[in-house]
Amino acid sequence: SALRSTIDSGAGVDRGAWSAVAALGWPGLLVSESDGGAGGTWMDAVLLSEECGRALYPHPLAVSMALAPMIAAMPQQTVAASVLAPMLNGSAIVGWAVAELASGWSATETTVRVREHDDSLSVEGQKWFVEGGDSASTIVLHARQGGELVLVILGIPSSGLTLTPSQTIDPSRRLCHLELDGVIAEKASVFSVTAEEVQQALDGAALLTAADAVGACARLVEMTVNYAEQRVAFGRRIAEYQVIKHRCADMFSWTETIGAAVRAAADALDRGDPSASRLVSAAKLLAADLGVRVAGEALQIHAGIGFTWDHDVHLYLRRLHADATLFGDGAVHADRVFAALCAGQAS
Repeated sequence: SALRSTIDSGAGVDRGAWSAVAALGWPGLLVSESDGGAGGTWMDAVLLSEECGRALYPHPLAVSMALAPMIAAMPQQTVAASVLAPMLNGSAIVGWAVAELASGWSATETTVRVREHDDSLSVEGQKWFVEGGDSASTIVLHARQGGELVLVILGIPSSGLTLTPSQTIDPSRRLCHLELDGVIAEKASVFSVTAEEVQQALDGAALLTAADAVGACARLVEMTVNYAEQRVAFGRRIAEYQVIKHRCADMFSWTETIGAAVRAAADALDRGDPSASRLVSAAKLLAADLGVRVAGEALQIHAGIGFTWDHDVHLYLRRLHADATLFGDGAVHADRVFAALCAGQAS
C-alpha cells in the first residue's frame, strides 16, 4: 500500500521514509566508520538489497550504497564531506548518472564532455536512467576532459541542467533523462578518476540490483505457491496438478540459483578476490535471465488476475524486467564473463 501511494503521488522520493532509512545507516552501509558510514560488508549490502526487492522498495538505496564509497575516496575531503555527509544523514539524495544510449553502462565510453574556459569549466552531453534524479540535490557523473576520464559533481538546480522523468516499465523506480547544455562546473568539483574505480562502483550497483531480483523472485515464489493452494479449477486446487508443481519447483530452483551466485560474488568482493568482477557479471547475467523467467511463470500461474492493476504480481514482473536491464543486461554481462574467462586462459 505504501508503494502504491508513492506511485500514485508522483512525488518521487518520500523524504520521511528516506530520513528513516538514513537513520538506520543504510546509505552509508559500505562506507568506513572513519568516514561516517556503518563499515559494513558487501554480504550485508546484498542481504539488505534482497529484502528491498522483496518489498519493492521504491527509493534509490542500492545506487546510494554503491556510489557512497567512491565519493568517500575522493581526494578533496572538503568536497567529499559536503556531498557525502548529507547523503549519509538523509538530508540529501545524490543521483548517479552513468548510462548513455550509445555506450550503455560503460565505465570508459562516454560522450559527455568537460570543456575548459578561462576561469571555469562547462559540461555538455546526456545521460539516461538516473534513479531518483528528480529528487536529487546533487548529480555525480563521469565524463571526458580532453583525453582524461573525470568524475564531475554538479549541484541541482544548475543553469543548463535538465532532468526529465522517463516513462519506464517499472513504476516503482523514478528514472530520469539528464541533459547538460553548457552547465558550469567548479574546477574543485571535477576529479580525475580511473576506469577501474568507476567499474568497481558499477560492479557494486550491478550486484545489488541482482540481489534486488533475488528478493523479488523469492516473494513471487511465495505468492504463487499460496495462490495455487487456494485457486480451484475443475474441482481441484491447481497446486494438486503436477504441471503446476513442476513450474513452482522451477521458480524456486531459479531463485536459489541467482541467490547463490549473488552471495558468491559478494563474498569475493569482501575478500578482494581478483575474480570478483567476473562473478558479479555472472550473478547479474543469471538475474537477468532467470529473474524474468520466474516473473513469467508467476504471471502464467496467476492467469488473468495477475494482469490486473489491483494485484501485485505485475509490479514484481515489472521490477524484474527493470532489474534485468539496469547496470547492464544479460548480453552485456555475458560478454564480460566470456572476456574474463578468455583472459584467464590466456594468462
